[in-house]
Amino acid sequence: FGIGDTVILVIMADGSGYSLGPNSSFNGIVAPAPNISFTESAAGNYSLHYIVQEGDNEVVAGISDIQASILLVKPSGNVGTPFTTVSNASMLSIDTHPPVVTRLEVPSLEVGVGGTVRRLYSGDSG
Repeated sequence: FGIGDTVILVIMADGSGYSLGPNSSFNGIVAPAPNISFTESAAGNYSLHYIVQEGDNEVVAGISDIQASILLVKPSGNVGTPFTTVSNASMLSIDTHPPVVTRLEVPSLEVGVGGTVRRLYSGDSG
C-alpha cells in the first residue's frame, strides 16, 4: 500500500451496535482521525478503513509489523480489552514516502527538477 491507498481491517465481534473506542489506533494513528473510519457491516462484522498518508509509519512485510490497538465499545458503554493482533500482518507493506521525480524527458528536450514543460500547439512557434 502507498500514499492514498486504503487498508481495510475486518473485525469480527460478538455483537452489533459497537463503536470504535476513542483510544483505538492503527499504524500509530489514534482514532478518531480524518484518515480512519469505522463501520458496521452486519451481524457483528465491522471494518476499519485506514487511508495511508505521507509521513505515517512505514511497514515492511516480514520485517516490521503493523501496530494496532482496537477497542470496541458496547452500546451499554462497556469497553472491551484492546485487540492488537492482525492475522496477516506479516504480508502487509505500507510505503509512506512520496515518489521523487529526478528527471523528466520529453522527446527532444530534457527538463530538470523545477523546470517547466510547455505544450506546443500546431501553429505555435515557441
